[in-house]
Amino acid sequence: MDYHDSDDEYDSEDGNYFIDPNAAALQEFYPGHSNYECTHAGLEIGRDIVLKKLNFCDVYTVPRADWEAFMRGVANNRSIHTLEFIWCNGLWGNIFQILTPFIEQNTFLTTLQVSMSSDSMTDGEIRSLSSILQRGGGSNLTQFRFSENGLSDVIASELISSFVNLSQLSELDLRVNCIAMRGCEALAAVLRNPESKLETLKLGSNNIGDKEAEVLFEALSGNDALKILAITNLPQCLATFTHNSITSDGWGALTKIIRDSNHTLQS
Repeated sequence: MDYHDSDDEYDSEDGNYFIDPNAAALQEFYPGHSNYECTHAGLEIGRDIVLKKLNFCDVYTVPRADWEAFMRGVANNRSIHTLEFIWCNGLWGNIFQILTPFIEQNTFLTTLQVSMSSDSMTDGEIRSLSSILQRGGGSNLTQFRFSENGLSDVIASELISSFVNLSQLSELDLRVNCIAMRGCEALAAVLRNPESKLETLKLGSNNIGDKEAEVLFEALSGNDALKILAITNLPQCLATFTHNSITSDGWGALTKIIRDSNHTLQS
């Protein structure tokens, strides 16, 4: 189902559902009046067998009881391929804990995007997701996008370490977090895995310096899967608290690895 801002029509064949309570056409979906309405809407999505994409964008005014009721219904869905939370600041409850059945049992889930800002998720919420992935949930994920969340180096390393069961992962986006040495060491372990299918790794605007970069680059010597390594800072994030500081020494280490191992990096 794909809601449009200009009217109340939707196309069930698209298999898309866009949740934005600030859009006029969606006031009918979430007017903030009734917990029953949220529960019913969540159950409808949970029962849907056509829905392929569920996108939450700028959702920040939903009361806790209504939000949790809605998400408990969504957790029953087994058809969604793409789940996105974009700038949903101030949502109540542990999203991942509520969605555990969905992540663990939905074999169609291939894309998970969470971009919530630096103060929207607790360490406990991230650890809930890490635990789900460690138990084998999300095993068919090919795209994992966790940018702009301000993850600490410790929490990021724990999350990355839980990717051991993500054997199909081809794209990993961790831009605009606080990844430093521990996170880079965890990423190096992913890159050294001979069965890794990771082709795209995005790490712009973290806390990566020469030493951290060398740990990453050295892991590429035995890796023939990675094609794109995006590690430069994002222009719009130059004024933020995260900024990679790789000098010519660090880039020299990458050049040496590429030269000595004939690596397949394209950019």
